[in-house]
Amino acid sequence: MPGSQVSSSDNRDSSAANADDSYPLIFMRLKRSRVRKILFLPLIMVAAASFHCPQDYNNTDNTDNNKSNNNRKHHQTSGIMESVEDFTVDLVRMVVLSDTHGHHHHMTSRMPDGNILIHLGDFCNKGSKDDALDFAEWITNQANDNYAEVFVIDGNHDRTLNSSEDDTALNLSDLFSKATAATNGRLQFLQDELVTTKYHGLKLFGASWASCEEGKFPQQFQEPLDVMLAHVNPRIPNEHFPTTMDPKSKGGWRGKRELFQTVQDNRIPLCLTGHVHWSRGAVQCSHDGTNNSTFINAATMKSQRKGVVMNEPVVIDYDLKKRRIIQTNCPLL
Repeated sequence: MPGSQVSSSDNRDSSAANADDSYPLIFMRLKRSRVRKILFLPLIMVAAASFHCPQDYNNTDNTDNNKSNNNRKHHQTSGIMESVEDFTVDLVRMVVLSDTHGHHHHMTSRMPDGNILIHLGDFCNKGSKDDALDFAEWITNQANDNYAEVFVIDGNHDRTLNSSEDDTALNLSDLFSKATAATNGRLQFLQDELVTTKYHGLKLFGASWASCEEGKFPQQFQEPLDVMLAHVNPRIPNEHFPTTMDPKSKGGWRGKRELFQTVQDNRIPLCLTGHVHWSRGAVQCSHDGTNNSTFINAATMKSQRKGVVMNEPVVIDYDLKKRRIIQTNCPLL
């Protein structure tokens, strides 16, 4: 870790001596004492290192997860340090994008390590056929080069591609079926489908935009579901928000009541959405006093009014055995 070099020379530059007058008293004393300076530097290094320490998302015992932290490669994504190299079979890392609106290439150099890549829709901007074709190629490369499995759903900006009657018409299912073949089945475009990942056994349901728009979600599942994917945001009741929360922020969670109800009734641990760019973040909702469902808005596009500004991908470490999030870089609202 970079740090300031301590000079051992006994000769002091006169300009450095004069600079002491601009220092607060504590720094003046430390500057004039080589012994204190040597003792103080390790404290600075420890304090700096503390800003990179990952936090247990559920604020519960994370002893097992911490045992192998020292053996893992530090990750570049804020709030997440560990790589996937030493993960156990019970721990899976999801990397989540949403609302890239044709600017997916902005994310290429920012994609972190992970097991599963998820895109929650609006990969196009205003139904652009060129955006869809380019995105399909980009996400295929991500599947072949970086991730064991990739899942994509559509959003409102992608819906017109299927229904257009002019030369912009594009069947998304056909488009992504080619991507599925090109990745040996590791990339899937989900349209109201439940899948179990091949390599980790994670159970996902991906809702189509048509179902999101109509508020039609399954009322129950035959087996426990780990993750619900939907482009639209849920309508979360006020009692689940902190009393100090800005009312405007709550407005970003006024979507489909049916989605919230499906997640709560089925005790789904994690629901991933996008759609509302300015409401990125996470909300935890208790459904039986002890277990939580976590709703995460993973919108990647932050702004394009004065140039394209993109958020970092959301990274989630999920414990399959305990069916809960271990940690994520997406802050609780």
